[in-house]
Amino acid sequence: CRENRIVEEWLVRDNAAIVRALGLDARALAQAQAAGDRAAATGAIAPWRATAIARVRDGAATRFPGEGPLPDAEAAPEEFARAVFDRIWSHRLFGTVRQAYGCNARWRGPSNRRLFGWGEITGWIIALLGSFSQGKIAIDKVTTTPFAGGVDIAVRWMLAGRHDGPTLYGAPSGREILVMAITHWRVVGGRLIEETQVIDEIAVLRQIEGGL
Repeated sequence: CRENRIVEEWLVRDNAAIVRALGLDARALAQAQAAGDRAAATGAIAPWRATAIARVRDGAATRFPGEGPLPDAEAAPEEFARAVFDRIWSHRLFGTVRQAYGCNARWRGPSNRRLFGWGEITGWIIALLGSFSQGKIAIDKVTTTPFAGGVDIAVRWMLAGRHDGPTLYGAPSGREILVMAITHWRVVGGRLIEETQVIDEIAVLRQIEGGL
């Protein structure tokens, strides 16, 4: 907001879940959207997305290297959130999942995925990163709301990388992809007990299919 007016709005929806609920095929819709992009444009990647990819790729160096104790989630929730993302997503220190999450943590994610516990949550992270093996993470905003017994944390973040792995989205396309995401955590007793992660997988597939 500038001068009491909204000048930029950032939306992320689980459009793949909506599409499937309507009985449609997510990949087919993404292919149609990508074809429309190519027909309407000059062939260059959309400037806003190119700028965002470059910003994530050229982001500042990591803040929380190492495997020591995580910051206190209630006393320093933003530092806790940044450390969790940095160690797990940037450094691929997947053992941090056991530090950060409760053993019975519940996870909800794109396309109505439902996960439970350390193993399944770790598997999702590895699968997403495996689709973009050189992907880099940037956190745009962390917001926290304390409550009696814990804290809620919201993280707005992006992943930029080349689609070079087949784990989630089909045969590697080699295209540069921007994944826009929002994560909501509920932390109790210093551990994540609930997570909701929102990614628009239609937007991801649209880029993989050659959308601009």
